[in-house]
Amino acid sequence: MILLAQTLLTLSQMMAACATRTAALGIGPAVVEPLYLLFCMSLSKTCFHFSPIRTSLAPMKTPTLNSTFMDLALEQARAAEMRGEVPIGCVVVKDGSVLSSAGNRTLELNDPTAHAEVLAIREAGKKLSSQRLEGCDLYVTLEPCPMCAAAISFARIRRLYYGAGDAKGGGVDHGVRFYSSPTCHHTPDVYSGLAETDSATMLKAFFQGKRD
Repeated sequence: MILLAQTLLTLSQMMAACATRTAALGIGPAVVEPLYLLFCMSLSKTCFHFSPIRTSLAPMKTPTLNSTFMDLALEQARAAEMRGEVPIGCVVVKDGSVLSSAGNRTLELNDPTAHAEVLAIREAGKKLSSQRLEGCDLYVTLEPCPMCAAAISFARIRRLYYGAGDAKGGGVDHGVRFYSSPTCHHTPDVYSGLAETDSATMLKAFFQGKRD
């Protein structure tokens, strides 16, 4: 807002100087005013371009309720690890109550789409008898991949909370950045960094164990 005020002040000063100059050259307002209008329209498009809501929770204290739901997602991630799956867990919440929870089961089900988010969304849809989970929030320990980001959008999830970022496979803040795509018809509010350290530590330990 301060930057915009400074820009408008500078613009008014420039236009005053321009008016004095054009008057001295014998150029009338009929020529200057249309050019001024075009310039203002261009400026408004630049100054008032808004991006989808994007917030990081990492540097701030998160609400206890959010932490509790992410703790449940972490429990699902640990359960997935015990099954030999990549430790990712997810919880879907509506009106303060857990609708569904799941961890990765791609190996168990021989299903490459059986990510924690997809399984949790499916279960929540069954409970609500609806393909759309409007008013629901989703908590997941790792940044969703492009497939899961799309599923979250199609399900009309209200808010997405995720823990650790995924520079290699993420589809929200990395890679395709699905919610910034013109083909994305619903964008949830996104909050990152919730229990980020716990999520990242679990994943690093899991993959380190695979390499050892």
